[in-house]
Parts: sequence; structure tokens; C-alpha cells
Amino acid sequence: MKNVIYFLWMVVIFAGCSQTVNNQIETDIDWQSFLADKDLLWDRAPFKWSQGAFVGNGLIGAMVYADSSGGLKWDMGRSDLFDHQGNDDDGNLNTRLPVGSFQLEGLSFDDFSMRQDLYNAEVTGQTLFSEDELAFQSFASYQHNVMVIDLEAKDSELPGLTWHPLPSYPMRKKLRDFVSPELTLADVTNPDPIQKTKGNIHLSIQPLNAGGEVVVAWVYKDLTKSKRSCYITITYSFPERTAEQEAVDILKKAVQADPQEMVKAHRDWWHAFYTESFVSIPDKQLETFYWIQMYKLASTTRSDRPAIDNSGIWYNNGPWSTYHWNMEIQMNYWPVYTANRLHLGKSLCKLFDSNMDNLIENVPQKYRYNSATIARTTSANLKGSIYRMTHNPGDAPEYANLLWACHNYWLQYRYSMDDGLLRDGLYPLLKRAVNFYLHVLIRDENGEYHTPLATSPEAGSAKDCNYDLAALRWACQTLIKSAERLNIDDPLLPQWRDVLQNLTDFPQDKDGYMMGKGVKAPQGHRHWSHLFMIYPYHVVNRNQPENQENIRKSLDYWDVNLAPVAFGYSGAASMYAALGDGDKAYFKLREILNEYPNARVQDHYSRICENTFNLFEVNEYSVLEGTLGIANAMQEMLLQSWGDVIRIFPAVPRDWQDVAFHDFRAEGAFLVSAVKKDGVTQFVRIKSLAGEPCKIITDLKEPVSVLGQSENILSQTGIGQYQFDLAKGEEVVLYHGEIPDLTITPVDTDDTYPHYYGLNKEQELK
Repeated sequence: MKNVIYFLWMVVIFAGCSQTVNNQIETDIDWQSFLADKDLLWDRAPFKWSQGAFVGNGLIGAMVYADSSGGLKWDMGRSDLFDHQGNDDDGNLNTRLPVGSFQLEGLSFDDFSMRQDLYNAEVTGQTLFSEDELAFQSFASYQHNVMVIDLEAKDSELPGLTWHPLPSYPMRKKLRDFVSPELTLADVTNPDPIQKTKGNIHLSIQPLNAGGEVVVAWVYKDLTKSKRSCYITITYSFPERTAEQEAVDILKKAVQADPQEMVKAHRDWWHAFYTESFVSIPDKQLETFYWIQMYKLASTTRSDRPAIDNSGIWYNNGPWSTYHWNMEIQMNYWPVYTANRLHLGKSLCKLFDSNMDNLIENVPQKYRYNSATIARTTSANLKGSIYRMTHNPGDAPEYANLLWACHNYWLQYRYSMDDGLLRDGLYPLLKRAVNFYLHVLIRDENGEYHTPLATSPEAGSAKDCNYDLAALRWACQTLIKSAERLNIDDPLLPQWRDVLQNLTDFPQDKDGYMMGKGVKAPQGHRHWSHLFMIYPYHVVNRNQPENQENIRKSLDYWDVNLAPVAFGYSGAASMYAALGDGDKAYFKLREILNEYPNARVQDHYSRICENTFNLFEVNEYSVLEGTLGIANAMQEMLLQSWGDVIRIFPAVPRDWQDVAFHDFRAEGAFLVSAVKKDGVTQFVRIKSLAGEPCKIITDLKEPVSVLGQSENILSQTGIGQYQFDLAKGEEVVLYHGEIPDLTITPVDTDDTYPHYYGLNKEQELK
């Protein structure tokens, strides 16, 4: 029946069809045990930031590690602390501010242990103090904006925590003095903090030169003779100075709360978070890495908290101390969508919604009536001119960054199918972003549109950059689809169609897609901006026979001697997955996990460290996008849904004979579960959350049977290709042969050393 379209009627109808499939699918997951195997363990003290344990509640957080002087420190951070001394057109002074650390001092690390408990989102451990065993426990409360540090000793008097504030200056100015050369570090360093107490509350008040203040406040609460809690908060206000009173109010409320209820509320939130989706693969190192990234995501943002910038909560004074819009921010959010954790993605959408006026002001005044754009880097207000924010003097602007950022907004919509989100948020934003492009497009004598001289991120400048052409083509297609969806007769529709029809082709040569007109593609370069038509836009994809050869040729050319930077490797893995090449995608991920931190690490190149953060070697400056990109690539090996088609197990490597995932989310607002055993797909379950048309591609053996409501009639449209209609809330299970065991369980493994991260003996045996 190859290449013949035919219909396959439902062949199995069960007695009691009114019973939903939800009653048939079961999960048998001991979440606490499953995640405990993935906890980060330390049997010695970590003396580097890159080796520490980390906690966060989406606003404040800490990295926990040791100091060689005998102190155990909680390196504190708050994700929305930005200095405001700079010119918004430059942005370089409007960067993140360091805070400082709390330290337990006078410790001995001869007998030290620590555990990062993923399931409970806590760090626990013990060490020696005055020859006595000192136990500590720490978490960032879900319910209150406080960091809790519990201390317990058997015989000794409990130690106090000492506060060590860091000098408060915009770090970007210190490292790259290209804003105002006449300024010195002293000119931009904020005043020393003011130390004071208010009752039993200790306060460190950091005035800011530009107005406002940062306050670190803490209070002790003795629970028993041998157990004490310290509640810490970080508050921030700008331009008013109201943070001090806010800190006092937060701590008073926390102290009055029942400690057990606080712990319970915190754990309940995290336990529910983990169950939003499930995945298990036979590679336990990669599986462990994935779940640590899920923990990292929920630690660094929430729906009502700041969007994730380059460093998240755990800013460690690096030069990437802002929002970077040509790679990092978009990648940070990619794992959110398939993982069915759209509530985390809301923080990015809200960032755009609340700063639309500033995005409009970023364009020249003559275009502000209908346009908006964004610079390469901004603070949280999104202000910055694309004409000044460049890597080097003389660089052309990066025009396409806001279009790419809108792609994340589009994913938030597509995975939710919330038409209100499209109508009120994305559509007006994307329309303005495209309008700015329409003002700068160049039309030649043949009627063909070209993009102006522009920068392809981190690669160079050219006319007709593929970075720009891919973004503009995707954006015009998306605006047309959106207008149709919303029944909007937009007067710009003819212009968008005209641009699509007459936009110049992607420049290419014998090695595939070029960087731009007359400029060859970079080889081995970490950024694949010239290949965005392949991924993430899928404007050019493997479903187009005429493009398949060029896609592979372009990817293979770029991948030669790929710079050892995690986001490049994870991007390559995602592109190979989009081609259906699971073995090559897996190879790229194994290269990341196996070769870092030892192989080919040079100067500024990044590595994966003991606590799974992606670090640049210079002074261990952290970024997040590479590690979160790894989680995203792993998801795309198991489920893809671009182009209105759900692909189940599209790029599973041969080594993964057993795989299971549950409640992964697909575009069109579908929840998908599937199990593969001994290399054979056992069943696929699909639940519709919005009643959208459903098309799938699966490797289930034929004929395929359906378990579900009787009105669901499955149509086969090709080999392994099916379509059917599901009402909102309706679900089906597809399978072959006898009804399989419809239970989702973790995949078995022979790995007897589960704890891959932290610093422990088990890790050394791997």
C-alpha cells in the first residue's frame, strides 16, 4: 500500500466506550526515588562556584560552596537587580549587580557531605564545627520570598552567619570599558552598604547612584536549643527607596509562619511541578542532566517572576550580565514548551507585554508610529538602540533579534492555543517587528526584496544575511496565519504576501547556505545564525525533497571542527534531530557531556561543570543557554510538532531501545505519551486540550488500532501517517496487535552509579 492514501477504520471498540482513556493510562513512578538517583552529591567540600549546590524560587537564590578559609558560603542573588547608571542606547552600564554572600565560618571540612535534593528542592549537608557535627538545610521558599538556612548541632553553640557584601558596580563596565572611556570604576561604583538593625532584623542597605536601593535582610529564629533558622530576603526598589520596609515586612511574616507549613507548601509546589511531564531514557547521565535542568528552570523563573536572562538567579559577576537577544534568552526557554511547563514561559511573554513602549522607542522616531525592535543586549526594560549595541565599532546592526524573540512567543501560543495570547500579545508585537523591517527593506529594479547590510550574530556582516531572510520569511508567514486565525482583515496582508513572494532566495554556494550575499558560511563557528531557516524556524525542512540535500550539506559543513561551546553542540543536535538523524544528534550530546570539562577547552570557550552549569573559562563566568539547550535537543529526539504534524520518536538513536515519556506537550495543545520497548513502539496516547485538528507520524506497526470514544475515526494518509479529530478534552491510545500494558514507568538500566553530578566517589568510578 506504499504511497497510497487510504482510510483505516477503527478496528477495536471496547465495551464501556464512555470510559475515557485517562482511566486506561497509568503511571507507576515513585517520584521521590526516581529523582533521588539524580541528586547531586558531595562527599568533599566544593571550593568553586562551578562545583556548588544551588537553590532558587524564581526571584532570589543562592549557590552553596566552600571557602578555603574555612567558611561555607551562600552566594546570594536576585534576578532583577539591574544598575541604571548607563545610557539606554548603550545599555552597558545597565547590567546586573552582585550582592554578596552569607558565610558559616570556623568550619572544618575533613568530614563534609552535601546533597542537592531535587524532589524537595533543598540542599542538605553536614560538616564539623568546634569538633561537633553541624547539620545544615537550605531552601528558597515557594510561599515567602525568603531563603531559609536551618542549622543544627549536637553539643556546640550554634554558629551565626556573617554577611559579606560585594562592591556594587556594573560588571560590564569593569570588563569592557567601551561606553564612556573617561569614566573610571570608581565613578560607577555604588556607595558602600549601610548596616543597621531594626528590632531583631539585620539590614544591609545598598544605596544606588541612579536612585533606589537594594536591601539584604535577615533574622534568626531559634526552633529548639540545638536548632536555629535564619530567614534571608533580598528586596529591590527603583527609583524610589522602599526596599527596606518591604524587607522588614517579608521577614516579619516569615517568622510568624509555621515552619512546618512553610516547608510543606514549598515541597508541595515542587512535587506538583515535577509531575507535569515525565521522561526516561536508557542513558542515565543524560536523563540525570535533563531533570537537573528542569529543576534549574523552576528555580530561576516563575509565571509571576522575572524572565530568565543569561545567568538566571545565580549571577556570578560575569560580563554576560544582561538580556542577550541573539541567542541566549530564546534558548533558555526552549525546554519549557515540550516539557508541558508553559507557566514558566509566561515570564518571557510578560517581559515583552510590559515593555512594549520601550520596544517602540528603540526604533528611529519616524518609524515609531507602527514599528518596534530590540538591541543585541538590554537590561530588563528592553531599551537599547540596534544602531549602537554591536560587538565592534563599525559593525552593522542585528535587525532580526526581535523577530527571533517573537518566535518564542509564538511557541508559547502554539503549545497553548490561547487565542487571547495571540490577539493581545504576539500579533501586535510581531506586526510592529515586521513593520520595522518593511521600512529598511531594499527593492531592486526587478522587484526583488533584499535586506540591508546587517550582522549575522557573532559571525560578521553582509547584505541579505540568511539570519535576516529566515526571520523575515518566518515572520510574514506567521502574521498571515495569525490574521486568518483571528479573522483579522489586516490592511498589511497584501504587503506581507508580496514580501514572501518577492523576497530574495537564501544565498548559498557549493557548501550550502552562506552567511549572506557574497560571504561564505562560517565553519566550525559556535553560532548557527546562518542556518535558522532550518532550525528553529523550519522554513526549510526535510519534508521538502528539493531542500534535503542542501540542508545536510549546510549542516555538515558548519559542524566541521565545531567550536567547543555548549550552545553550538546542542543546536547541532537539534538540527540533526530535525533531520531525523537520532544517532548523530545523540553523538553531539555525548560529545558535550563526555568531552567537557577536559577536551578542547580554550580561553573563552565554555564547558559543562560539576553542577551542570555552562561556564566560560575566564574566571568561571556562567551562562545557562547551553545546558538548557541540551534538554531541548533531547526532547526533540523524542517528540517534534513543527509544521502542524506531531512526530512521535522522530530521532531516537539506535542505542535507545527502551524509552518512555508522558504528557509531553505538542503544538496544537496536545499532550502526548508514548513507550518504546526493545526498539518497538508499544503505544501512543494523545489528548487534545484545545480541539485542534490532529496529524501524527508514528513508527507503530500496522494495522493501528484505537482505544477511545467510538466517534474517533482514524484516517491513514500515508505510511505511518494518520489524522483524526479530537474534541477538547478527548484522548485516544494508538497501538498494534493486542492491547499493550498501558503503564508509564522509568526505563530500566544497568547503571549502578546514578549520581553523575556534584563531587563524589561514585562520579569518579564512571
